[in-house]
Amino acid sequence: SIPQQAKLFLSQLGLSLVIEGEVETASFPEGVIVEQRPLAGSIVSKGSSIYVKIAKGKKEALIKVPPVSGLDLASAQRILIDAGFLIGNVEKITNSEIPEGHVVKTYPEGGIEIPKGSRITIYISSGEELVTVPNLIGKYLHQVNSILEKEGLRLGEVEKEISAEYPENKIIDQNPKPGAKIKKG
Repeated sequence: SIPQQAKLFLSQLGLSLVIEGEVETASFPEGVIVEQRPLAGSIVSKGSSIYVKIAKGKKEALIKVPPVSGLDLASAQRILIDAGFLIGNVEKITNSEIPEGHVVKTYPEGGIEIPKGSRITIYISSGEELVTVPNLIGKYLHQVNSILEKEGLRLGEVEKEISAEYPENKIIDQNPKPGAKIKKG
């Protein structure tokens, strides 16, 4: 330990070390000498005592993360900052229940006690997940269900047309059009 090293060093100089107490501080690691008298560089006679104080780890104040789920991003950030936290990353996640731009959750979660000044990651809703409509034109009706299911979609209304140009049950048009972005389902 640092005080033991100091005691050994001072004994080699014919001086003694007296630990006067501990100082609670977050500025120094626990166990290091934070104060001494006389000050370093002072002239003292052999046999003198050097008085020191040792750093004692400061207990960090733990505060609860306020619950901000469902709030818009600006309000959530203001509440977290006012509570003494820093804003970490803001990540977007898909959520169909919480409106786009509103808070889905935080990390650490609301209600958990953590040190004041900690960074909070905010996860906001990007709204419902949109999928790209696949091209079904040229496929047969019996093929489309499996194609749509892979995209999280289902077949809507089917209109049949009599055609001399196309075989029966072949898709000749679709709505929404291929490449359109729509909600799953």
